[in-house]
Amino acid sequence: MHSATRPVLILYLKMRCKEGRTVCVETECRPLDHVLFPTDFSDNAELAFDYVKEIGRSGARTITLFHVQDRAKIYPHLQNRLEEFNRIDNGRMERLKAELENAGARDVRIELACGSPKQEILSRLKRGDVSLTVMGSQGRGYIGEIFLGSVRHSVSRRTEVPLLLVPAGI
Repeated sequence: MHSATRPVLILYLKMRCKEGRTVCVETECRPLDHVLFPTDFSDNAELAFDYVKEIGRSGARTITLFHVQDRAKIYPHLQNRLEEFNRIDNGRMERLKAELENAGARDVRIELACGSPKQEILSRLKRGDVSLTVMGSQGRGYIGEIFLGSVRHSVSRRTEVPLLLVPAGI
């Protein structure tokens, strides 16, 4: 692990009204059931992947490696290369999968999508089978995304799945 890197775990509390008071609803948290690792292959994603490996060593039942081809960057000028990009990124995911399996992870899956990274990740989380998402806090964005990448910001605000955010190395 990287000593300067301190990840942040975000847990979502559900609230309800009971007898005129707002109370926290007790929920079950089983983070090792199914871990989702959305990656853009950035340096920060590599740091986050180190945590995914540790989670795999700790007995995660399922880990899904997830990459989204950013439709806005591909269409219309590079759409004829989408198959090539998918082949390259699938190879990257296969290498990550092999690392996880060598570290002791049992069930590692690969999923590729094409669209808006924010929307595709949120759509994937809405399936309801993910118990923990691990992401780098910033990816390949530009100046406006220095402190918390826009994709991570959207995911952290729009999902109820626990989220482990790994900051960029210092």
